[in-house]
Amino acid sequence: MHHYLASLHLLPGMTHERLRRLSDKYAGDFQQAWETLSASTLIEIGIKDHIDIVLQKRALISPEAAKQYMESRGIDIIVEGDADYPEFFYEIKPRAFLLYMRGNKELLLHKRQRVALVGSRKVSSYGKRVVKQLLSNLAVYGIVTVSGLAYGVDAACHRESIASGVSTMGVLGTGIDVAYPTSHRSLMEDIVEDGLLLSEFPLGAKARPYHFPLRNRMVAAISEVTVVVEAAEKSGSLITASLALELGREVGAVPGDIFSPTCHGTNSLIAKGEAAVVRDGSDILALLGIDDSKQMQSHQIGLEGPLSHILSYVPMEHDEVVVLSAMDVVTCSQELSLLELDGLICKVDGTKWVRC
Repeated sequence: MHHYLASLHLLPGMTHERLRRLSDKYAGDFQQAWETLSASTLIEIGIKDHIDIVLQKRALISPEAAKQYMESRGIDIIVEGDADYPEFFYEIKPRAFLLYMRGNKELLLHKRQRVALVGSRKVSSYGKRVVKQLLSNLAVYGIVTVSGLAYGVDAACHRESIASGVSTMGVLGTGIDVAYPTSHRSLMEDIVEDGLLLSEFPLGAKARPYHFPLRNRMVAAISEVTVVVEAAEKSGSLITASLALELGREVGAVPGDIFSPTCHGTNSLIAKGEAAVVRDGSDILALLGIDDSKQMQSHQIGLEGPLSHILSYVPMEHDEVVVLSAMDVVTCSQELSLLELDGLICKVDGTKWVRC
């Protein structure tokens, strides 16, 4: 009967709280609620204005068409009070009465350790490398990443998770069937192959400014750890971090360039003691209570040789590497080429070297 619930959710003014009142009135029978919906019922649940418009909209909606639409796209609904409605959603305000899901539902409904990676929509090359580094050793532990499918860090998180074999969840600020930004339609399809899309907004709902704080609280609630990769002083990702702290979750932040505006927020979180320093996947695992010392040791010895103490995750000019190595130009260049062939370092901005 969830297609009746989805149809009710399409009506103007039909908030989660009003759906909750309808559920109480009809003992969860949404088919009856739909078929007997009247002006008096709308007033009773709190819709007192433009009732004629609501009833006109109802006449244009077909629950059977909604059912077929949801089935064709693999869209499921979970409702507050269901046996498998996640406990952690009872912690958030306002609480979502229903959630739309598409993809691997087990990532949400069963016990899995989840980590949110959030940050600037204008992610730098440094931020992208950080995301790759953070995910480098999470797959073996079955960790699930969570983010908001926005530009920047969110998209980097989802794409790198897929590339690294890490299951990922995208929490939408739109309807479950709406891509925002539209260029992320293919990314959404990639996610549902092994991951999960999640939304609390009606089918077809477009992005609205007030949707994103609601999405952020959902990201914080789902995740045991929230890591801010890059963030300006007033970034929305800092709201997510704040919500995570309020919920008693662990928060981490990646230290960044003190001269970069997109790192001011993360550096501030660390300086205030509100976030733990996160430098790699091992730091995330530590926040999850997982001992990764053996894997960390094997990772550290991956880059060996005379340049291992020089090259880091901060880009360094080729000439600077030569000077610090005390090698001649030819020998140093040969060493760098070998490391690049082994996939241990890569070149950025044309002339700078950095660990991959």
